[in-house]
Amino acid sequence: MRLRIAAVFLVTLTACLIFGRSLASSTRPGVDFVYTSAARYEPKAWLKGQERFAEGAQIYRWNAGHSYRLVPDFAASADPEVSFDGTHILFAGKKSPNDAWQIWEVAVDGTGLRQVFSSKDDAIRPLYLSEGFIVYASRVGKYFR
Repeated sequence: MRLRIAAVFLVTLTACLIFGRSLASSTRPGVDFVYTSAARYEPKAWLKGQERFAEGAQIYRWNAGHSYRLVPDFAASADPEVSFDGTHILFAGKKSPNDAWQIWEVAVDGTGLRQVFSSKDDAIRPLYLSEGFIVYASRVGKYFR
């Protein structure tokens, strides 16, 4: 019984962190959730050095019953990661279709866009870590590491 309760608590806690909500206060303003929308997704393509979103992808923010493109000026965006305090979102993005995927950060309201990582190679799947650290996967040649 204790194991089942602990598992439910961990799932709930994880969901609260992902959706930018605090367990102590679910009434503070913030992101209800963010998601990637794509016509087609090939989950294992990046293992072969291929494009996961061959037809492009966009991150959307769902808030107060409405959906909005998070970064409408980008050719493609994916892999949203909400900060622990629910104020910022890391993501992989391409400003132009031929650009490499780079790591960006933006406030949940879409302001304050800044490039976190720049490389000639692709960088995807960013994650916030404690104490202000960020990790991501980057392509070297045909493969990600």
